Amino acid sequence: MTVIGVTGSSGSGKSTLTGVFARHGALICDADAIYHRLLAESAEMRDALSAEYGEGILSGNRIDRKKLGAVVFSDSEKLLKLNSLTHPFVIAEIVRMLETTEVSLAVVDAPVLFESGLDGVCDVTVGVLAPWEARLARIMARDNITEEAASARLSAQKPASYYIERADLILHNDASAEAFAEKAEKLYEDIPKR
Repeated sequence: MTVIGVTGSSGSGKSTLTGVFARHGALICDADAIYHRLLAESAEMRDALSAEYGEGILSGNRIDRKKLGAVVFSDSEKLLKLNSLTHPFVIAEIVRMLETTEVSLAVVDAPVLFESGLDGVCDVTVGVLAPWEARLARIMARDNITEEAASARLSAQKPASYYIERADLILHNDASAEAFAEKAEKLYEDIPKR
């Protein structure tokens, strides 16, 4: 099986890229989706996070993502701590998915691919980059948050140079959605040649 790691900051277009691979039958291990599922389902994760950040992040007996986000996305140290607490849960689930699939191609879509060590399970890594304003607009629309909240989220993330220095390949999402989808299709076609 070939495993492709896809990374980049919020709003860069990772989902568009993984969508192209999914249409071709690849297993998609979406770290954010897995994280959100574990936030809702994992009592172990809930207990670890409420112990660290207090019961104010809970709504009833569940983690409230907006409350948690308000705590961690405005403070880079708290975001690092969140990642150190949640990465082991997400990594374990992704490894389980990769070990139990029968497909020949898998994509690990992880904004913190390198920081978490998930690049170690990948045969090739791809960094997706897009201009700040485009990412800001996408995040505001997708998450229904203010420009200030979206800007704080982007400011807490790594700069483009981080991905350029680490990824095997870089895809720039700096034109239309259609143009980027074409780049993703070309990447899919080229992967077997690598």
